[in-house]
Amino acid sequence: MPLKKSRPEKVRGLNSRDVAPEGIKAHVFRRFRDAAKDFPNQANPVLEMISNLYRVKYELEGEARQKEWGNIISKLFSYLLNLARRRKSSLQGAINYTLNAKKSLILFLTDETIWLDNNLTERIARTGDRSENHYGSKSVRGTKVAAIFYSLVETAKHIGVNPTDYLKEAARRAIANPGRAFLPHEMLI
Repeated sequence: MPLKKSRPEKVRGLNSRDVAPEGIKAHVFRRFRDAAKDFPNQANPVLEMISNLYRVKYELEGEARQKEWGNIISKLFSYLLNLARRRKSSLQGAINYTLNAKKSLILFLTDETIWLDNNLTERIARTGDRSENHYGSKSVRGTKVAAIFYSLVETAKHIGVNPTDYLKEAARRAIANPGRAFLPHEMLI
């Protein structure tokens, strides 16, 4: 099944369950940034709360960070529930998206392996895009495989591991030990 250009999440078979929870937070930010053009008084406080999540990310650590993030998220969802409803507006779309994605949005509060966002990965994916559609696959499975490879290669680069050396070693280990994943950070051990 061919993919539609630059909108893989709209392809049948890919849905919000297939989107990383980190990516959802970036989508929330973009939706409220867009809504702020027409509804600045309502959208800007949400953008400020999201900015505070990042401030806390760099200023606090451990339990103190988790506690403050929890406070901000609690205020965010209380604020959204109290906002006046507008029919078919960019603001209402942002509110609905955020409220519907709450379960995924708050996973980072209890699972330390989930990042606050995946903006680095998205930026890297866009820079690798030489055409309008970097997925280049003709199926959902092909797209998922390509995304895994992009992620592994960019993770290797990010932590200072030569991607070619990593892929060679990963292939060698996969042949020697099928079913066991070899991740880029293991090259550093």
